[in-house]
Amino acid sequence: MSKKKSVVILCCIFLGYILYKGFLLNGVTTFDSIFTNNEALENVNYVIQIIVGVSVVIGAIIGVWQYVLTARCERAKIKNDRVEKAVQLSEYYKDNILNKVTALRYVFKESGIIDILEKIKPADMVEFDQNELNEKLSKADIQELQKITRSEKVVQAILDADAIYGLDLEISECMKTTETAEGKEKCLINKEKILKQFMSQYVNLLMNNMEYFSMNFTHKVADESVVYQSLHQTYIEVVQILYYNIAKNNKQDGMRYYTNVIDLYKTWYTRYKKKKDKNAKLGRTVMRGTLSEDIDG
Repeated sequence: MSKKKSVVILCCIFLGYILYKGFLLNGVTTFDSIFTNNEALENVNYVIQIIVGVSVVIGAIIGVWQYVLTARCERAKIKNDRVEKAVQLSEYYKDNILNKVTALRYVFKESGIIDILEKIKPADMVEFDQNELNEKLSKADIQELQKITRSEKVVQAILDADAIYGLDLEISECMKTTETAEGKEKCLINKEKILKQFMSQYVNLLMNNMEYFSMNFTHKVADESVVYQSLHQTYIEVVQILYYNIAKNNKQDGMRYYTNVIDLYKTWYTRYKKKKDKNAKLGRTVMRGTLSEDIDG
């Protein structure tokens, strides 16, 4: 017999006992007198109403308590699911983002892109749009960036990175071997195709992977605090490296791209900066205390 059936039977027995004692205390000793003794019927009716009222209150309390327990369990489940999702995303980050960062850093460093981007203070990377880009960099710097992204220098950096890190850009399809008039072999490189494949198969793919990674945290599907400590440094770095690629496509009053990447960057950079400033302040306090002790000594 289930617990629910047992409770129902016990309640029925209890109610029957109350009715029995109620009639008995009101002088009802025979079955016929139950229907003829009006005073007994009224008294028992009052008792039944009280019991029903108490039962309703108890039922309401039990219902609320069950709701609280269910809600608590549901919140715990959601929290566990968000933690589990964050752990899964850390694996995704390693395989689809982190593995690409080293080669991207190499290409942008060797071509001179990073040297120009370092002129922008990280704290000034807020809106990631064309207006902000034009404010933080001079016209000459922006023109230089545009020139570099189409230059032989960046093509050579891509070729070197492919040889070192293996970018899987199918570089061989962009190169042809011909014979010169002197009978020597000469390698012709389709620079435009190399640049296009690097942008579409590497840079844009990396940014799309980061957008997918970020949207799970910005939309609360996963708990970003779980992976912050282990991932925030490389994430902040790669977003800063890709600042130009993101900002040049975002218009202040138009379509905006990679909004989740930007939002997560703001959250993590603000937290990182706050902790960094706090540690710096603590360090200065300790240093002042040490100097004071030295002077007193």
